[in-house]
Amino acid sequence: VGVLAALSVESWRENQTDRGLERRYLEQIVMDAQENLRLIREATALEQRHLDVAESLWSAAQSDVPPSADSVGVWLGRRDGSWWFSDPRLRDGTITALAQTGDFALIRDARVRSGILGYVSQLHADLEEFRRGVQIHEEAQTQLAIRGEVGFTPDMSRGSPRAVRLYVAILSDPEGRAALERLHKGYTSRIWYLGQIEEATTALLDMLS
Repeated sequence: VGVLAALSVESWRENQTDRGLERRYLEQIVMDAQENLRLIREATALEQRHLDVAESLWSAAQSDVPPSADSVGVWLGRRDGSWWFSDPRLRDGTITALAQTGDFALIRDARVRSGILGYVSQLHADLEEFRRGVQIHEEAQTQLAIRGEVGFTPDMSRGSPRAVRLYVAILSDPEGRAALERLHKGYTSRIWYLGQIEEATTALLDMLS
């Protein structure tokens, strides 16, 4: 009876330890997901501001009437510095630790286990596609810089800033317009995948709440 009682007490202690670990893991996953949501929304806001500019320039490139240097200057003024893209460093360390240590067994609810694994799988897949959008962006940026310099002439809109004059040159150049289209595609793609990650993160938080 004494041995059985001791084993029962030890089992109870181990169970309490496991429940404590489960609770801490889930609390940390919630904190990570909340931070991911904040980072995703910040990244989306940046991408959207630049997409708005890219759309203005792309629409101008399709028009039969070239835009004025003043219009191009206003559009470019809405950027945060140069053409840039977001780089959200999303958190998945807690889930990775769960998988690597074998502690996933501590999560008793099979639905929760499945939801967590599904989330990290989608996170990695969407971030990979996001990085493809970054590659498109960087290639377009390089081409825009080249085409702007090729089309630039010293007498072009002397009263305008150099960046505006370069973009006026780009808009009149087929290769420059093609680069603008790719830049637009890069922003659109990244915003779409950020939206997918935001939806998945929100669903995970709803499940764990």
